[in-house]
Amino acid sequence: MKFKVPKQCNLDTCNCNWLIPVASLDKIGYPDYNHAYILPDDTIWTLSANGENFIQLNESTNGPNKPTEIKNIDGNLTIENNGTFEVILDVDIENIKKQIGLDNLKNDLDKKQDKLTAGDNITITSEGVISAESSVESEGVYQTGGQQWIAHRGNNTEYPENSLPAFKHCKRHWGIETDIQVTSDGYWVIMHDDTVDRTTNGTGAVKSMTLDQFRSLRIDTGANIGSLTDAEKIPPTFEEYLRICKAQSKVPVIEIKSGNYSNENYTKLYNTIRQFGYNEGDFVIASFSYDVLTKIREFYPNNELHLFTSSVNEKYIQQCKDLKKGNYSLVAASVKYNDINFTSEVIDEFRKSGIKIGTWTVPDIAFDTVSDRSVDYITTNSLSGNLKYQALNLQNGFTNNNDNGRIKESFVEELDGGLVHVSFNVSGGDTTQNKAIALLPEWAIPMYRQYSMCSVRTSDGAVNGTFDVNGRLVPGAATVGSIAVGLNWAKKTSWAAGDATYKI
Repeated sequence: MKFKVPKQCNLDTCNCNWLIPVASLDKIGYPDYNHAYILPDDTIWTLSANGENFIQLNESTNGPNKPTEIKNIDGNLTIENNGTFEVILDVDIENIKKQIGLDNLKNDLDKKQDKLTAGDNITITSEGVISAESSVESEGVYQTGGQQWIAHRGNNTEYPENSLPAFKHCKRHWGIETDIQVTSDGYWVIMHDDTVDRTTNGTGAVKSMTLDQFRSLRIDTGANIGSLTDAEKIPPTFEEYLRICKAQSKVPVIEIKSGNYSNENYTKLYNTIRQFGYNEGDFVIASFSYDVLTKIREFYPNNELHLFTSSVNEKYIQQCKDLKKGNYSLVAASVKYNDINFTSEVIDEFRKSGIKIGTWTVPDIAFDTVSDRSVDYITTNSLSGNLKYQALNLQNGFTNNNDNGRIKESFVEELDGGLVHVSFNVSGGDTTQNKAIALLPEWAIPMYRQYSMCSVRTSDGAVNGTFDVNGRLVPGAATVGSIAVGLNWAKKTSWAAGDATYKI
């Protein structure tokens, strides 16, 4: 028979015999004789006395309304409160379980590893679960598919690593990676190195500083450091990082630095993550330390863990397998992208063990090679991520404009909804109409030509000009897949700048 997975479960009274991870619930119990279940249509069901089918408890008593009490239905049965109810029965529960094959039911679901959600359809017989068919898609790390891109220490190309602006300006990546460790007074803070020497105006180990001492420091190195305000230079707390991830719908990828942490430290970490509404499946915890991740498993039995290594060996492979305990414990082996031991055979072994594959820190020139290996996660310093970004390949003598020492890179980027944005600011070059200013990457070439406006600097000011985005179908005078000189460039004396957004 068909039975809908319940949408609620009373966790205070439920003595569930086993658990299914459900994104929209914390826990859900067996459809056994101990429990009643409320469905999305507010009907209430339990197993019949002989265990052969489900019966609707409120069909003939209170109609579709949730009852607060039902008596003398299939024995001495009482339902209390509302939502999903504990059912008290004077029967031999163990015998009922044996009769209807609940052990088979559990084993079958364990093998299927189905991630069920509220509203899913499952078929139940005395032999167990025949099929499970999802009707509502869950959210979270568990349900992600394809390759996911992670911004290493935030957008450290345009802002200092692990700074608030670096986190806030991650727009193209699925996740934001950061590094956390503990101050002397027990606060989790953001810092990659054991000491603050390399990236701030201070010296000393993070673990030797109080939170106030840590927050009195200022980041003093990194990309475009001069553009940051004083507040933006304060090294962040863990809470500030989570707040940004939450606001921007980015998956937190939290690397815990190797070290000795107390139970109080781990408990504070757990409470902080929960404070921001993150449950299992909503974030990733990573580390180079197997011992750290083993401890994390006590707090998050089913959460996805990434074990980092610079080089694969047998010990590392076994550690990944040991972390992959249980059907719903997710693990990714995350390996340095150019490790010579990171072979196809090793990847196959991880796959057979149900272990995901990650790689770091991948430069732009290695993207194609890494992507071809069908890894699950790519951690990078690049501006390119799930949404692509690429500097334009300038042609015919054009160069990026140098504006008082600030090079303005010409680029093309992928936007949501199948849109592409191209922007250029160039000096020099051949200003003959239809001459290519730059070539577009293959993924950014539209089908048809588009005409757009630009600004052209002249000796006595600036004038409006045009440029062309040349698609696959263009006249013979133009170069396919280029942005090209249009009208009114003849008087150009220094720079020309323009941008356009178009659909692929």
